Amino acid sequence: MVATCLAGTGRAMAQQSLAVTANLKISGGNFDQSGVQLENQTTGEKHKVEGAAKLRFNLKFNSTYILAFTKPGYITKKVQIDTRVPSNRAAQGFYPIHFNVILMEQYEGVNIVVFNQPVSKWQYNRVMDDFFYDTDYTKSIQSAIKDAEDELAKKKEELARQAEEERKNAEQARKDSLANARAEQKALKDSLAKARKDSLETAREEKELQAKMAEEERARTAAEAAEAKKQEAAMRMEEEERSRAAAAEAEAQKRRQAEALESEAQARNKAEAEAAEAERRKAAEAVAANAERRRQAATMEQSEEERRRQAKLKAVEQQRELLKASMSAGSQERKAEEGYDGGQAPVHFEEIEEKNRRITKATVKHGDKSVVYMKIVYDWGGIYYFRDDRSISESMYKMATERK
Repeated sequence: MVATCLAGTGRAMAQQSLAVTANLKISGGNFDQSGVQLENQTTGEKHKVEGAAKLRFNLKFNSTYILAFTKPGYITKKVQIDTRVPSNRAAQGFYPIHFNVILMEQYEGVNIVVFNQPVSKWQYNRVMDDFFYDTDYTKSIQSAIKDAEDELAKKKEELARQAEEERKNAEQARKDSLANARAEQKALKDSLAKARKDSLETAREEKELQAKMAEEERARTAAEAAEAKKQEAAMRMEEEERSRAAAAEAEAQKRRQAEALESEAQARNKAEAEAAEAERRKAAEAVAANAERRRQAATMEQSEEERRRQAKLKAVEQQRELLKASMSAGSQERKAEEGYDGGQAPVHFEEIEEKNRRITKATVKHGDKSVVYMKIVYDWGGIYYFRDDRSISESMYKMATERK
């Protein structure tokens, strides 16, 4: 098993492996310590790949894989891929499977048991003749995944509100502390002024006291300026953090909308494919019914012809002297009715190319009647023969069309 971080397009290497590409995104984080655990549940092999924005894996055919996308502190998401295909189909190769994975942060108190199951399952679809995700499974688990993601988003908002409240409380405590300090300084100033008035007796002492108070005032002003600058920087950082969080939420909303549109388009494509298949089956049934009616009509016509022939033979026995003329007339009449001129019946061939198969259509003319023979060769090796939409053997087809 080979796993790389290279993206690519085109069909997977024939008879070797199935290519899988994935885009990985870490919501609100980076790829540090992230990775993908690949487990082949058929053989028991395991392999770890470091996380990256674009990943590519080559998976062995006829195995069941679990791809687990992980990162500490984030919810692990799993994708199941069943690479079993018909034995003669793998040699033709497949287009790479592609999907996106977004890892979300994990919070205490949020029920994430739904993520113990794969978020999507991929397997070979015989109708599409390619790998396709299991839409029925996706529909069954999508609601539970959405509920869990909504609960995670609510928890994230709740924690953000708590952080904002704590910031506001700290800011209020700082303001209260500053107000208390100013009140104490004012009380000290008033006390000093009163002490000066009561006890200073000389001009020198008055001047020294004023200088000391001026120095304290300058120190207080400088301290307040430094504290205000510090608070301004903190508020600016908080504002930038809120802006980043809002941008991340807007991006997540766009992603959810895009995923919803993609899911609707895939469901619509599946419904259209199923409707087209039902229409094809209905047309095939109509062709088969028409062929059966033509066969019954031909059988009735042959029975009527046999009755007339027996009647003619009886008349010949009764009128022996007219036997030779009657037999000659009856023979000529049957040849004219069947349009037979003694040579090889004309055959018109038509070659038709369709997706995954080639059709050789041979129309054999017998007078005014036509019989359609078909040889259908599929790209995967199957060959089938039909006469008016009824299955026949290869030898019957060759005998009727004189084609080897």
